[in-house]
Amino acid sequence: MTITTAKTAVLSTFGALLLAAALAASAGAQGSPGGGSPGGGAQGDILGQGGKRGASAIPRGACKYGNNGLNGFLRTSAVPPAVSGANVRRRAGDVTRARYRAYLVDASQGHATLEVSGWSGWLRVREGRGSTWQGETAFSGGWRGNYRMDVRIEWWRSGRLVGWRAYRITTYNYFDQYNRGPYGPLSSCYKPQGY
Repeated sequence: MTITTAKTAVLSTFGALLLAAALAASAGAQGSPGGGSPGGGAQGDILGQGGKRGASAIPRGACKYGNNGLNGFLRTSAVPPAVSGANVRRRAGDVTRARYRAYLVDASQGHATLEVSGWSGWLRVREGRGSTWQGETAFSGGWRGNYRMDVRIEWWRSGRLVGWRAYRITTYNYFDQYNRGPYGPLSSCYKPQGY
């Protein structure tokens, strides 16, 4: 398997749009089961969270079938999540540092972890302001597999962990070996029959 990780941190329009959507979704249904929280529902599910966290949102994943002439493979990828700083102290406009890592899990075998990326670079984020990292995280596996990506985001302040949130990406665009697509969305990364 091959892992590609995100690059350095920058503010982006995409991150701000994702975060704005997450904040809007959470305003009406904060804490509702199955997807009212930021990023839940359409693109992924929140697996767990704790401590003091900022808002966050995850994008839709991508699934690409490829063939190198001898073997087929599936490339499961996603651009980085969008985050804002954690509210550590009341009325302070806190600045925290955020990082994330991704996990390739087997959707057919109880979501067992197959591969883990390294941690992203640190992203300095202010409370209420969205930001994201550049690049993407990608894993390659056998073409007969059925994969999903889990993402863990952490918020740190003064050298200690202050909060975390974990997502499972459950929506993927599929592209065939000729880069036709996107097809779907699919609930995981697999090669559909006929593609």
